[in-house]
Amino acid sequence: MKICFPARKKNGENYATLDEMMALIGQEPHGSWLAGTNNMWHGGIHISETSAPGSVLKPNMTETAVPLQCMADGEVVAWRLNKDYQRSTYLSQPVQYTTTFVLVKSTCLPDKSKEQTQLDFYSLYMGLAPLSAFDKRKCMVAQKTVSKREVGKYESSRQSGDAPHAPKAIGRLPKGARILILEETEFLNKPVSPKARPGTTELQPFGLAQAFDKNGKLTEEKFWVTLLPGYMTEEGKQYAHLPFWMQKAVEQGIFDAVTKPATALKISTGDAIGFLGEDIAPMGKAKTSRSTYAHIEVLSADSRMPAFLDNPGKVTAGRKYIRVHPTAKLYTLSGDTFSNTGNPVEKDRHIILPVDKCKPKKRGGKTWYQVGQSYWLSQDDVDLIDQYNLKELGFTALAEETTSDMLASLQEGWMKSGFGWLAEQVRPERGIREQQMSTFYKGMIDKMDTDKDGQLSERELFAALQHPEMGVRDIVARMIVKHQSEWFGGSSHQKWTAFFQNYDALRINFAKKWLDDMEWMSQVEPFASGKAVWHMHPVVFLDAIRTKDYGVTYEQLKIIFPQATDFDLNVVVEELRGRLKEFKLDTPTRLRHFFSQIKGEVGPRMKGKTEGFQFSPETLRSFSRYYREHPTESETDGYEKNSSGKIIRRANEKAIGCKHYLRLNGNRQSHPNDGYVFRGRGLIQVTGYEKYHGFMIEYNRYWQGTAPDTVSDPGKINEMPFAIRSALWFWLHYEVYSRDHGNGYSDVVNITYRVNGGDMGLSERQAAYKICEKVFL
Repeated sequence: MKICFPARKKNGENYATLDEMMALIGQEPHGSWLAGTNNMWHGGIHISETSAPGSVLKPNMTETAVPLQCMADGEVVAWRLNKDYQRSTYLSQPVQYTTTFVLVKSTCLPDKSKEQTQLDFYSLYMGLAPLSAFDKRKCMVAQKTVSKREVGKYESSRQSGDAPHAPKAIGRLPKGARILILEETEFLNKPVSPKARPGTTELQPFGLAQAFDKNGKLTEEKFWVTLLPGYMTEEGKQYAHLPFWMQKAVEQGIFDAVTKPATALKISTGDAIGFLGEDIAPMGKAKTSRSTYAHIEVLSADSRMPAFLDNPGKVTAGRKYIRVHPTAKLYTLSGDTFSNTGNPVEKDRHIILPVDKCKPKKRGGKTWYQVGQSYWLSQDDVDLIDQYNLKELGFTALAEETTSDMLASLQEGWMKSGFGWLAEQVRPERGIREQQMSTFYKGMIDKMDTDKDGQLSERELFAALQHPEMGVRDIVARMIVKHQSEWFGGSSHQKWTAFFQNYDALRINFAKKWLDDMEWMSQVEPFASGKAVWHMHPVVFLDAIRTKDYGVTYEQLKIIFPQATDFDLNVVVEELRGRLKEFKLDTPTRLRHFFSQIKGEVGPRMKGKTEGFQFSPETLRSFSRYYREHPTESETDGYEKNSSGKIIRRANEKAIGCKHYLRLNGNRQSHPNDGYVFRGRGLIQVTGYEKYHGFMIEYNRYWQGTAPDTVSDPGKINEMPFAIRSALWFWLHYEVYSRDHGNGYSDVVNITYRVNGGDMGLSERQAAYKICEKVFL
C-alpha cells in the first residue's frame, strides 16, 4: 500500500529514506517509542519541530507552513476538534494543551484474493493545533478566465519603494473557479482601459491564492491573481491551511467532543492532517515547560495480528531482501568472473539488505549481490526474504497482558520478552561488543525476576529500550506490543491509582483533567471495551508494508518514444528507479504529464536537442516582443524566400537568440550573447542563464558526483544522463507538478503554460498525453 512519512522538511519536501526520518525521530526530546521520558509505557512517537520544522502555524509562517501528512490511504472514523486550546493556570502561570485528534482506519491487503493476508489498523494523530490557530481568509470566484501569475520574490524588484510589476503569467484560472486569498498587495500592470496609452502601467490589486478542486479541497499550487472588480467576486470566508477533515468537522459544527463523520470520509496518503499543537504544562517547583508537538500512533485490534507477521498467504509480491549468513565469504568481480577472496563478511553477518540496493547480477547460473563498492555475495551465502515475511525481517509480537498499574508499565511481561528478543538479535557470535550487549540484556531479565523485584529502576529500563548502540533502537522499533492504551478510561481508571497516590498536590488536578480531556477510546469502536490492543511503530511498521516505488519500465517508455535508443531508454529507467516519490512523479497523472511534455518538446526519439531559430519575419513578430518592437530587424534577421517560396537566405539564428532572449530567463545584461548561448536544450528545453546555472548549482541536491559545468559547456544538457536529470530538476524547481490538479487531460494546458510560457506545441502534448494515459494506469 502507498505510505508516506508523517513529517516533512521545512521547505515541504518529503524525507527521502527511512533512515533519514528515523534519525530525526531519534533526536526528539520526549515521547519515545515504547517508553516516554516519564519512564512509563508510551505506545507511539512524538513529532516536534525537530522532525517537522515547518509544521507550526506561526504568524511569520502562515504562507509557508507545512502540515503533517496522513501516512496511509484510509477512512476518517473519528475526530475531536477543539475550538481553542484548553487553558488554565498553575500558580498564576498560564498553561494550555489541545485534545484535537483524528483517527484514520486503513487496511493492508497484500493479496486481494487471500483474506488471511489482510490487517486492519488505525493511525492516530493527537495533540493537533485547534481551530483558533488557523486564520480566516476571503474566498473569491473568478467571473471570467484570468491569468495565474508566478509566485516568486517579487520584493527583489522594488526600487526606492516603488511597487513591483506583476509577475509573469504561468497559466489560466477558468471562469467559475473558487479560490482562497492568502495575501493581498498591489502590482504595476497594464491598464484595463482600452484607451490607455501603450506601455503605461497602473497599480492594481492582486491576491496570493490557492484554488479549490471539485471536491472542495485546496490544491497545493499557490499563484498570484488579479482582484480587480469584474474579474473576481468575494464569496464568504474560509480558514486557510485547514485540512479537509477539519473542514468537514467545522461543517458538522460539533467541537471539543469525540465525533464521527456524518458520511464516509476518505483520506489519501499525503493529505494534510494538521499542525503541531503548542503545549504549556506545569513541571513542578513553580515552573512550566513549553513544547510544540503531536503524538502519533499506529494501533490495531485485529485478531489476525500476530499471524500477519508470518505472511500467512505466502505473498511473494513486493520488495525482496537478503539476509547474510554468518559464514558468508566476500567475492570480487573482474569482467564477468567472480572470485572468492577467502575473507569472511565479519561485522555484517546477519545483516538484512534490500535487494534493489544490491544491484543483483546473474552469472554462471547464480545471482550475485553487491554489498560494497568492490565486494559481492553469492546467492548461496544469503537467505532471500519476501517483503511480507515480517517476522523474518525482524518484527516480533509481544502479547503478554499488561498490568493494572501504569507506574509498573516498564516492569511488565512484555519488557522481559523484549529484552530476551534483544539478547537474541544483537547476535553474540558476531564479536566481543555484541557478546557484551547480549549478556547485558540477559542480565536485565534476571533482575526483573519476581524474587529480585525492585533492583531495576524505571530509568534503567527506559535507557535499555533507547540504547543507541548495536542497532538496539531499530530492533525495538520492530517490536509490536499488545498493551492497554493510555487513552482509555481517563484519570479514574484503576491503572492510574498508584500513579496519583504520591503525586504533586499542586499539579494533580491539572494532570487528572488532562487525562479526562484526552480520553476518547471508550466512544470509538473497536476500542470501546478498553482491552489491550496492538501498538506498532508508526514509521518503521508502515514503511515495511509500503508498496515499492519501482519507477517506470523500458516497455512503458518504448510505447511513448518508439524511436528512442535502448541506451537512452535504459538510462531513464535507472534514473527513476525507486525515486518517483522524490521526483514528484508518484501518481499516474504526474507521469503522464511529465513524459507527454518531453515528447512535445523533443519528439519520439527522446533525444536532447538544441533550440533552433529558423523563422520568417512574420513568425518572429508573432512570438517575440523584441521583434514586434523592432519590426525592421525581423526583416533582416528572419529568413527570406523568393517568389516561388524557396528560402534564399537563412535566418540569422545567433542574432535572433541574442535579441529575443536578451531580457528573459535570467540572461545577464552584461553578457549580450547569453540568449543564444543558453538557448533551449535537453528533454524539457532548459532555457536561459538562470536555468543553466540553477541546474548546476542544485545538482547535488538530487545526484551524487561532480555537477556538470553547464555554464561553460551548455551542450552537456543534451547528453544523457544530464538530459533527463535537467528535465527532472526543471519539473521540481519550477514546481510543474503542482499544475496537475487531478483533472487529467484538461490540465495539459496549464502544465504546458508552465513549461514554455504559452501554448506552443500544445496539440502535440495533448496527443502525447492520450498515449501516456494508456501506459501509466
